[in-house]
This record gives sequence, structure tokens and C-alpha cells, in this order.
Amino acid sequence: MIIKSHGIRSGSGSNTVAYVQAPGQNEAVELLQGDPEALEVADEFATLAGHKNGLIHITISPAEPLTPSQLSQTIAAINEEFGFSPEDPRLLTRHQSHRGNGEMMDHFHYVRPAANGDGRAYRIYRSKKKDEAVSRFCELKFGHQLVSGAHNDFAHKRMLERGLDDYAEQLTDLINDRPESDFGSKQKERARRLGFNLKSYRHELHFITALPRNQQPAAFAVLIEKFDGIDIEQGDKRSRLNVIAENGETLHNANRILKLKATDVAKFIIQTKGHLHERTAQDPGARPEHRRVIGSGHQSTRSTETNEQPDSPTLKRPTTDPQKSGSELGLEATLIAKAAIELKPVIEKFTANLGTDLTSADIEAPPDINDPNLMLKLARMLKKSMNTDTRSSGPTPIYKPPGAR
Repeated sequence: MIIKSHGIRSGSGSNTVAYVQAPGQNEAVELLQGDPEALEVADEFATLAGHKNGLIHITISPAEPLTPSQLSQTIAAINEEFGFSPEDPRLLTRHQSHRGNGEMMDHFHYVRPAANGDGRAYRIYRSKKKDEAVSRFCELKFGHQLVSGAHNDFAHKRMLERGLDDYAEQLTDLINDRPESDFGSKQKERARRLGFNLKSYRHELHFITALPRNQQPAAFAVLIEKFDGIDIEQGDKRSRLNVIAENGETLHNANRILKLKATDVAKFIIQTKGHLHERTAQDPGARPEHRRVIGSGHQSTRSTETNEQPDSPTLKRPTTDPQKSGSELGLEATLIAKAAIELKPVIEKFTANLGTDLTSADIEAPPDINDPNLMLKLARMLKKSMNTDTRSSGPTPIYKPPGAR
């Protein structure tokens, strides 16, 4: 079953109403439900209210004939998925036409207002995904052949959210049979070269998106362990959560499916790392020793030796590498504490001399050479400096010429 929905721009609703009732190239057209005039009135109200869309037009093309009951269930499923009110006016017509294989089949046109009775517009955002979710649901419910679409992953997620685990399980094989055209050529070639099962990985990643957000890091840690030889890192852009191979090559941006906010990616990596650490502590053989530690500061596995010689007298900057032993960390703490003690008297001496080493002349703005009152200002600055020296050193002795008493 193929379901397609799209908005009809307000003011042009009468054309759509006329189209779904016209014979056109169809062998037969039948009005099943609805009042065409009511929809034209709804379109006029949308135009006056300034809404973008006046009507919503949905086509239903089943691969197998639908009974009246199945058609009603399909309409109800569409209303539930999009949040449409069943009280709104509707127009439902059936068209009979020849398919490409020459077989005569029915397809249906379902037209309805783009806003509810209170004038609030319905959201038809991500309508293609919702269309496929309804299509897969109806196919499973009616026992029809499943159609492989571009958004089967979304349909699978919706089944899990609605508690339809049996339906979700039946979609698993359909998702695993996804055509390779859904992946980029470079991505496929890289995964094939590194022996990475991209289809299976993405399928399990979609399972994780159906979980509550606070449970996803633990599930993602399990996924990393299952696909031995991969890790995660934060990309150059904050929104990227890259899955990387042991040689540092990027296999996939997991955030394309997880849809984490850019501000939450680093936190998600830290939480996943914590769960991996817990699992490794419980089972030391869970992650091989040659695997890199997950983190946002990924470095290539290539050698990163410095230019310093082993005997270089250059003092190396202390680090706080979590892989160091406790004795090494204790030595670093001792050196830092010793440096702080040696620096303390220097700071105290500087503070004590701050008032005597500076005068008001020192902190006064430098004079302008072109100022006509330059000499007067220089004299004033000199006087302030002399007064400060007098206060600090006591009374200035009176000058007496040589030989005077």
C-alpha cells in the first residue's frame, strides 16, 4: 500500500475538490463519503485566516483490493497518526484505473480540511514518514504483502512506541533487506573493506532510538561491544557522533539516527563511556586491550612522538593522564604543592610594596606633547611626586650653602 499526503494551498481547494470527482483518465469515479461544498467553505475560511494550506489531499493506492471495512480502518489509522479529528468534514472518492501491468485496480482520494473546527492548523511535518508508518501498519493488519519503502525504520519505531512488538518484529526482515542504494558509495566501500555490517548496525541503532533518552547510552554501549573493533568520538561539529574503526576511519555519524541535540552529544559520549567501563570491569575480556578508550578527543593510532630527545633537560609539563599509577599522581601533586609554597612569599612581597613603589604620577595618564599647558602639568606631577617622597622619608632637610651657620 502506498499512501501520500500533501497540503493544498489555501484558495485553490476548489480545484482539488473538482479533480477528485472528475473522471479524467479513470474508468470509473465514485463518491463514497462527504460533502464537496463543505470542503470549499473550509478552504475559504483558511484563506481569510491567512493559513498556508486550506485542505489536505491524501491518496491511498493499495497493492491488493480493500474491503469497505479495511478502507474505514485505513482512514482511521491516518487520522490517528496525524492527529486529525474524525468530526471534520471529509471527501472520499474511489477511482478505478489500469495499473502499469494492465490490471484494473482501485485507488482512493481522501480530502479534508487543513485545520480543525477551532481554526488551528494541523501539522503535517514529516508526512512522508507518517505515510509509510500507516502503510506498513495497514499491510500488517490486513495481511497484505509488505512494501519496502525509504522510511521503514521510522515505521518500525512507531510500532514499538505503540506497543505493537509483533508488527515491529515482522518489519525486521524488511529493514535488513534494505537495498544498498540507501547508502552512499564511499560509505558502502569503506564498510565492506573494514568488514563492518552497516545494515545490521543501522537496524540495531534504530532499536535504540525507540528507547527513552536516558536508557540510550547503556544500549549504545552494548552495540559498540557487539560490533567488535569500533569506537565513538565527537566530530569537528558538535552535532556529529562518529562511529570509527580501529584505524581511525569514520564509518557512520550515529547522530543522523539518534537525533541528539548538539549540546548533548559530549554528555552522551561520557555516559556511554561510563557504561562501557562498568561492563569491562564486570567482564575484563569484553573489550580487547588494543582498543582505544572512547572519548571526544580521539587521536589517530599513528605514532605521535615529540621532537624532544630522551636526555633533553626541558621540563615536561605535568599531566593528569587517567592511565597513570597512583604513585605518579602523588608525585605530581607534591611538585604542585611545593611550587605554590615557594610562590606565596613572592606574592606577599609584591602586595606589600604595591603602595610604595607606585606614585600618583605613575598611574596618571601621560601628557600630550602638543598641550600648551604641558610645563604646568609637568610641574604639578613633579610636585605630587615630591610630596609623596617627603611623606615616606620624613622632613626634608633645609639646604644651607657651604660655610653658612
